[in-house]
Amino acid sequence: MLFRSPLAPAPLQPSSRYYVVVDYGGDASLASARRVVGDAYVRNFSSGAKIQMGAFSQPAAAQNLVNQLQQQGISAQVVGP
Repeated sequence: MLFRSPLAPAPLQPSSRYYVVVDYGGDASLASARRVVGDAYVRNFSSGAKIQMGAFSQPAAAQNLVNQLQQQGISAQVVGP
């Protein structure tokens, strides 16, 4: 049986967020993204700089935003765990 000290730090949890992103191609692409999602911003991911359009705890919610963006002609994808 394992016993933990009550003062032991909690184990680090991996991020369980699902991010909806679009490609970043400079200020013009960020301005275009902000016309659709006012608080969109540039963020670095392991695959490079992307514009974050939203963050969700459930993958279905992230996919819903992707679908909405694609209906507007915006190529978006989910980056997540």
